[in-house]
Amino acid sequence: MMENTIIRKAEQTDLDSIYDLVCELEDTKLDKEAFTQIYKRQISNSNFHLIVAQKNELVTGFLSLQIKEHLHHAGKIAEIVELIIHEPSRGLKIGDLLFQAAKEITRESNCLQLELCTNVRRIRAHLFYERQGMKKSHYSFTMPL
Repeated sequence: MMENTIIRKAEQTDLDSIYDLVCELEDTKLDKEAFTQIYKRQISNSNFHLIVAQKNELVTGFLSLQIKEHLHHAGKIAEIVELIIHEPSRGLKIGDLLFQAAKEITRESNCLQLELCTNVRRIRAHLFYERQGMKKSHYSFTMPL
C-alpha cells in the first residue's frame, strides 16, 4: 500500500503534476499561467509548505499548508488549503501520510492548531478528516465576486 511512497517538499519540476491534481480536485481546468505564477510565489514563501506524495516516480498526492498569524488566537495557525490524492491512488493511505506531514510541520512551527475548510459535497473527505481526529467546529461562508 504505502510502501515505496515518498513524502517530500514540492519542487519547481512538480508544477505540471500538481496542476493536474488541483484541476482534478476542482473538477475544472484552471488558468495555467495564473496557477504557475501563484505556484512560483508559494514555493518560495516560507509561510507555505507544498508537499507531494511520490510513488514509483509519479506524484500521486499533494498537500498545501499555509501558516498565518491570527489576532483572535494571539498566535500562529496552520491551514490545509489543498489536499488531493489522484483517484486511482485513493484508499492506499497516501492521504494519511500527507496529513501526518502537515501535523508535523504545524507542531514544528509552534502553531496553536491545524484547520481546514472543505466543500460540503466532499463527504469522503469529511470522513477522512474526522478519522484524522479533526472536529467540525466552525462554519465557513463564501461569496463569489
